[in-house]
Parts: sequence; C-alpha cells; structure tokens
Amino acid sequence: MNKLEVGQIVPEYSGKEGVFVSSGGGNLTFTFLFPNPTKKEKAEFVSGNQVKFGIFPSGPIAFFLAKVGRLEWVDAPFSVWIEKELPDPESFGNLCLLVLADSSVGRIEHIRAIGLSDAALDAIKEEFRRQLQKQISRPEYHQAVSDGYRFTTNQMVARSVNYTVIEQQFPN
Repeated sequence: MNKLEVGQIVPEYSGKEGVFVSSGGGNLTFTFLFPNPTKKEKAEFVSGNQVKFGIFPSGPIAFFLAKVGRLEWVDAPFSVWIEKELPDPESFGNLCLLVLADSSVGRIEHIRAIGLSDAALDAIKEEFRRQLQKQISRPEYHQAVSDGYRFTTNQMVARSVNYTVIEQQFPN
C-alpha cells in the first residue's frame, strides 16, 4: 500500500471524479474523488458519522456500496482481476480506509480509518472467493460494469445486503 497523507497531492487523482475501491495491502480502501468538495461533504467524513457498506454482485464483478454520514449512497465497480495484486481472502483484514480527495487538484482532504464488522468482512471474503473462481479479461470487466449500470445506485442498495461499519477508530 502506498503511503497516503492529508494534504498530499496524488497526480492520479487529478481530473478524475467518482468513487473507486481497492483491496491493496490486505484491506479495503474507498477513494472518493470529488472536484472541490463542499464543507458539507468534508464534514461527513469526520469520525463519529455512521458509515454503511454493501455489496451488489453483478455477473463476474461486484459493486461495492458506501454511505458516509448523510451523503448519498455511492457505488464502485470491483473485480479481483483488475487489482494490482490478487487479494487473499484468508488474510484480508477488517481495516477500511475512506479517502476524500479534491480531484480538481489531486489533494487528499481527509483520511478516515474504520473497522468493518465481522459480517461485512465475511461478505467481502466470500465475494473475493466467488470472483477468484473464474478469471475475466479487461474487456469482460468493462462489459460487466456496463451491464451492472443498468441499475441505479439506489436499486443496487435495495438489492444488496448492507452492513453498518464498526465505529472503531484506528490510530494514525
């Protein structure tokens, strides 16, 4: 896992918009790339605001879902086969990082470390195991993402199992 710090400029974040999820370092990371995030958006990432999480399997991929505080649910397509390293379900940890970045300049605005519930961690591991059963190519991944987006985020949430994240804070 690369070192991330608040205030750091990450060139790959600049000019992008959306939510991305990765499993690098044996933990889940949601990266929220918002151009010029508002005070309200920044405030929702503060410790103590509830975080909800869900998984919506869609063909050979899944959409990871997250709701931070009072912000709307967001979705991020995920496949183990596009990760830099294949995740090992047996050694995957319950740490989840939420990274908020200002994508207009690529600057990290906030990092929040939280613990996933045992039920959420079990669901992630099960999803990894499901995906590892059949390798897919990048074109197959892109087709699966396109197919999955026939559903809105709210429809994905309604069809998924949702978990409340443990409000445990990890030291910086």
